[in-house]
Amino acid sequence: MNFRKVDRRMNGHAYFKYMAEFDNSLEDAMKFCEVREWCWEQWGPSREYHFWTRTPETQRNPAYCWLNNEYNNRIYFATDKEAHWFGLRWV
Repeated sequence: MNFRKVDRRMNGHAYFKYMAEFDNSLEDAMKFCEVREWCWEQWGPSREYHFWTRTPETQRNPAYCWLNNEYNNRIYFATDKEAHWFGLRWV
């Protein structure tokens, strides 16, 4: 798992400030699922990035969402608050 700031090269740069990125190894895949479930417990339900961006703002979870496809396994965090909370538990 790699935790870093989101920049303009990445999906989510317009909405999120930080991300946790996971590789495609079995260990990281399991960690991705564990972290996503933890986020759900902390901030409530959210959606995959593809659906999150198409959801009206009033119905989105503003704290986080995730991207999971054949190239990327990422969880995006909106602000410093969510990033610090994540860091206390996982980093």
